Amino acid sequence: MDAALARLHAGDAAPVEDQARAVLRRHPERAQWRYLLALALAAQERHAQAREELERLRSLSPHDPALLLNLGNACLACGDGPAALQAFEAAACAGAEGVAYWLGHGIAALACQHFQLARGLLARALQAQPDAPDVRLANAECLCELEQLEAADRCISALDLAALSWLQRADAAWILARCGHEDRADALLQDCIRALPGRAELRVRRALLLERLNRLDDVADELARAGMPATPMHALARSRWLRRLDRTAEAQACLAPFLADPVDDAMAAQLQFEAARLLDAEGRSAAAMDALARAHRHARRALAARHPQAVLDDPFAWLEQRLQREAPACWRRPARDGLPADPVFLVGFPRSGTTLMQRILGAHPALQPLEERPALEAMIAAFHERPHASDLCTALDGLDARARTELRVRYWREVGRYLRPDGRRLLDKYPLSFSRAPYLARCFPDAQLVFMLRHPCDVVLSCHMQAFGLNGGALAFETLDSTARTYAQLMDWWHEQQARVNLSVLEVRHEDLVDEPVATLRSVFGFLRLPVVDGLEDRLDAAQPGRIRTPSYAQVTRPLNRAGVGRWQRYRAHFSAHALDLLAPWVRRLGYSLE
Repeated sequence: MDAALARLHAGDAAPVEDQARAVLRRHPERAQWRYLLALALAAQERHAQAREELERLRSLSPHDPALLLNLGNACLACGDGPAALQAFEAAACAGAEGVAYWLGHGIAALACQHFQLARGLLARALQAQPDAPDVRLANAECLCELEQLEAADRCISALDLAALSWLQRADAAWILARCGHEDRADALLQDCIRALPGRAELRVRRALLLERLNRLDDVADELARAGMPATPMHALARSRWLRRLDRTAEAQACLAPFLADPVDDAMAAQLQFEAARLLDAEGRSAAAMDALARAHRHARRALAARHPQAVLDDPFAWLEQRLQREAPACWRRPARDGLPADPVFLVGFPRSGTTLMQRILGAHPALQPLEERPALEAMIAAFHERPHASDLCTALDGLDARARTELRVRYWREVGRYLRPDGRRLLDKYPLSFSRAPYLARCFPDAQLVFMLRHPCDVVLSCHMQAFGLNGGALAFETLDSTARTYAQLMDWWHEQQARVNLSVLEVRHEDLVDEPVATLRSVFGFLRLPVVDGLEDRLDAAQPGRIRTPSYAQVTRPLNRAGVGRWQRYRAHFSAHALDLLAPWVRRLGYSLE
């Protein structure tokens, strides 16, 4: 027995299997040899057979924690999350402790969508063994499921990929992609595909990544090699690709068999949002709204499973952070701290055209674009870690020069996580940064804001139609009524706070950018005191490649067009009188019409 165990630990599993079977043929009652057989089978990745042997042993020793741990791992390897979770729960009752238990139970809980349980167990494993690659990978996967991507990025940054199996490396590549490291993710996925050419799911993952990178020819190649869709994720990838090619009918035929499948809520939401896009493209407004209702129901359930409190909390509670009086004049004094020039902040209510404007302004040689990164939020979090008065105006006014510089340094340090400032002025595109107006006024007195506007009804419709991820803010867009209420709430807040801080702001209508791009951009460049770029018209007329970190990535890679202007009219019947009443004041104030 000792010699056989030594051979197994040395990686020589096949002879150990043969030896164990020979012993069991003569002495089938010897449980130790059956246990060794199960371990040898598992080492050869014959997990179903290993599970069968472990189940037989469990009937003899139902409270053996080590046996239950191995059974749980075998069930995981067989893709049976519920059975794995049951085995690990039994192991816990039998007194199981330690990293192997926390890791296995955490992975099983994650597979069964018990997210908070998984987070706690995996965090304990990581605290005990922070350098263990499998522990770090499982934690990063859990953090991604919880959409805590900044934390997932930090977790995976220290991961030793060479210590992982090829399937684990493929999981790591998917995490890297979600965390914004697309080039590294693509290179790693290609390595995994070369090592495991028969795994179609790896090609599907790469196709989804390449579609976001707008490399549609490469998407076609991967999907051709992956075969016809056999999973919801595969159908989603193929449908997105077909939709991008305007092959809507084929995309619908591809997606349809999977819409009624009992998949998890997060995937079901993605499938229904995709179905709504296809129906919208065909002009089937009522059917699109039905699909959106299903999508938002699934999204709410998926969010509740991950963050139960989020469905109860006010997603815009931070709007309580407001000035109750006019900001002191001293806030406008320029900072003299040797840090880079105050940024240009590109802002606006989501789906108002910030992404299109960023694609244009980001090409100007005097601007360095930063897209959708929470640098300002990191600075604000640092502010709230300091003791301060409850009244925001008093608290911000209480910052001396040193304290303000420390906060500005925190902002630029966060920016440095994503790019290296090169002397050009930073263009920080983060749409809802306008709802942080008091902090902008206090910490960036020379900042300029380009505030994108669009017909409020088009904005509301577009927000309702987008999958913004599993976060509390997305609940604000569940219905047209809730989205209209959110729009009015945020814009009312902005109007009040801007009157108190008087930031340097240029309002730009999306419709003007579409209809009169040259004149509109000349006014923007004049506001920013930048020279007009030669060949601007050609730049606008060219479809633009590359990764875009917003739900509008597919639209803004097309040439400039009016496809989204006035789209709400096709859905007018679905806007309640209450929604239109909420939007009417802003429609008039911004110079639009409800006719």
